[in-house]
Parts: sequence; structure tokens; C-alpha cells
Amino acid sequence: MKKTLLTFGTIMTLAVAAALPGAEKPQKDASSHLGTWRLISAKYGDSKDFSDVSNQGPHIKMLTADRFIWVTYDAKTNLISRSMGGSYRLQGASYTETVEFFLPAGMKVYLGKEQVFTIRVEGDKLFQSGKLSDGMKIEEIWQRVK
Repeated sequence: MKKTLLTFGTIMTLAVAAALPGAEKPQKDASSHLGTWRLISAKYGDSKDFSDVSNQGPHIKMLTADRFIWVTYDAKTNLISRSMGGSYRLQGASYTETVEFFLPAGMKVYLGKEQVFTIRVEGDKLFQSGKLSDGMKIEEIWQRVK
């Protein structure tokens, strides 16, 4: 159990550190979904309008060739409040995440389940929309972290 917690803590620390100013950022194709992203606005459930999410603390998403992680943390304390990660598949615009870990415990409903979305990259923005496995609709706009 201690080893699992240590591994999880290390992953979270690396994810947050990679998004901090001054972290080394490799060059990527500007149209690529790969990299580090900051959530700038979102619609959840039946909302008609996008909401500014900056008052909820930074939301950072990192995408590698086959893995994803997102983290929400308090900018003053650097404490993580929510996170989720695992593997994903991308076929054209169809983007499917499989959840392998999460925080807090209330998100256990997503563990091992596929979350199906469509994504597209336009300039330095990534648009993600779809439904979670529990039926909740989401639309998110992410800004590339440079």
C-alpha cells in the first residue's frame, strides 16, 4: 500500500512540476494533441454556456503518446484536489480514455471504464467533448501551456 501511495504521489508531483513555469518543454507539431494543457472554460451537464473555471484552481492535462493525466490543484497551497489518469486511444477525432487512477474517492465510478470523446486541436487550443461513462455531458476548451 505504501509503495502504491508513493508511486501515485510521484506521478502527481511530476504532472504538476511539468506544468510549472520554467519546466523544459520539447518542441511539438502545433497541430498535435500531445503536450501540456490548461483548462480555460467548460460546460458540464445541461449547461448552455461555457463557464470560466479559473476560480476552481488550475486544471492541467498532460497527454503523451498513449497516456493521460489531469490534475486540479490549489494555486496557493499546491495541494491536489482532483485528478484522473490512465491510458487512451485516438482514432481520427475519436478519443477514448480508460481510467486507471483517480482522486478523490467519489470518482471511483469511472475506474476501469471508457470515457468517450471527440477532440480537435485548433492553433493552441484543444476542444474536447463527449459523455462520461455515467452519462454526464462535457465540453472543455484547453489552452496549450507554452
